[in-house]
Amino acid sequence: MTALSVLVLTALIGSLVLTPVAGRVAKRFGIVDRPGVRKIHREPIPYLGGAAVFGSMLLAAIAVLFVVRDPVASALRVDPQLPWILVGAVAMFGTGLADDVWHIRARNKFLLQFIAASLVYATGTRIEGIRLTDDLVLEFGIFSYAITILWIVGITNAVNFIDGVDGLAGSICAVGAAAAAYLAWDQGNLAMAATMLALCGSLVGFLVYNLHPAKIFLGDAGSLFLGFLVASTALASGARTPALLGIAVPAAAMSVPILDTLLSIGRRLLERRSPFSPDRHHIHHRLLELGFGHRKIVAALTGTTLAATALGVLLMRVDGLYRLLAVLAIFSIPVAFFRMSGAARLKESYRSFRRAAAHARDASRTREVYDELVLHFRECRTFSDWWDAVCHASHRLGFDHVAITLRHRDGARSSLTWQTPDASPGLCPSISATIPVPDRRASPQLRLHVHARVVETRESVLRRIQMFGRLMDSHGTSTLEEDLPGPSREPDHPPVGAPTGQ
Repeated sequence: MTALSVLVLTALIGSLVLTPVAGRVAKRFGIVDRPGVRKIHREPIPYLGGAAVFGSMLLAAIAVLFVVRDPVASALRVDPQLPWILVGAVAMFGTGLADDVWHIRARNKFLLQFIAASLVYATGTRIEGIRLTDDLVLEFGIFSYAITILWIVGITNAVNFIDGVDGLAGSICAVGAAAAAYLAWDQGNLAMAATMLALCGSLVGFLVYNLHPAKIFLGDAGSLFLGFLVASTALASGARTPALLGIAVPAAAMSVPILDTLLSIGRRLLERRSPFSPDRHHIHHRLLELGFGHRKIVAALTGTTLAATALGVLLMRVDGLYRLLAVLAIFSIPVAFFRMSGAARLKESYRSFRRAAAHARDASRTREVYDELVLHFRECRTFSDWWDAVCHASHRLGFDHVAITLRHRDGARSSLTWQTPDASPGLCPSISATIPVPDRRASPQLRLHVHARVVETRESVLRRIQMFGRLMDSHGTSTLEEDLPGPSREPDHPPVGAPTGQ
């Protein structure tokens, strides 16, 4: 036990010393998080807290490897998986540091996360199956790679997303590291247990400066490093046995960031936004709206994490069908907390889902109509054919009124108008648009005036008007065999009614 004591104490003291140093370096080089619309703090706060956590862990490892001689130190020297996990964690630290300093693109960060996770998988740290009961084992087979990558990359980014309140990410990762240490120790994996205990010590020292009011932040360097290391070591410890609870316990320890990330991505997709677009609807933002202070938010979410993790540890020895019930009991704690806080807004999510489904159906129908109308316009040979196609397109796209004013060679003007028979003016809001029509003459340019009621959504109407504009761009009057019709005696602005001038 000498090695463990030296490890934890060195990590703790190292973090207490290195964190203020990292803060001064960050201020010196301008690596700070400035206030903004989505920010809670009111003044620039230095990043590079992750560098202090990383550096204190490194100091602890050096102290054990080169000073202490006992079984734990020996295990650290010979473990085959740990070096590769640490290589991936260092890569994540470098990726996050580059993002803190230069703001690299999200797709580049994901590519590097994918490569680092693939490296961990290649060294044997993977999810190959889950034992649901004593007699039923679910083997993942060829899907093992995808599930393992999803676990590592998912938790890496989940920790990054939850890092929005002083001390929250560090506190939750400390619980996750403790859970991974327990699993590793239970499996006899002393090297993984020692690594996670060192991480716990580093985080405790860092939290002295990171709890509200924070003097330093983890930054992306710290959150990506922590998420990757906790995810990989928990997987290496819990997945050595196919028991369901071997995966459920580390998942419970990271349940708050996992659930918050899933809800955030689902909400953004339903709103037809990027899954990684910023907003202020995370669980910590919701608790701030309810009047919770920073420290109370950290206490509430860390307490929820502790309760779920402790229950998972207590239930690790259950067998048979009780194992499934135990998993449900474990995850009912964070789910219930999210539900009570209003972060899991089921009714709002259901309405968003219905709107998204209606949008998808309308877009699909509009594309089908567009393909049909393209064929119709391709058959046009004369201006009369073209106007018939315009009227048909207006009907199929749900417009109320379409008009065009023609100017002939002798200077006379005439108008053509189409109107839907079931128009009900004034009952609904409407949108009007003017669409230029390509013509063989340079001037004056032909213009179609379109009017459509907003029956469902404005977006639906605008989409149909946009597709009508695409039709006009590709199928104007410039390629027709017959030029514009001759002079007409019709007034310049005929009354709206049935189609005229056809």
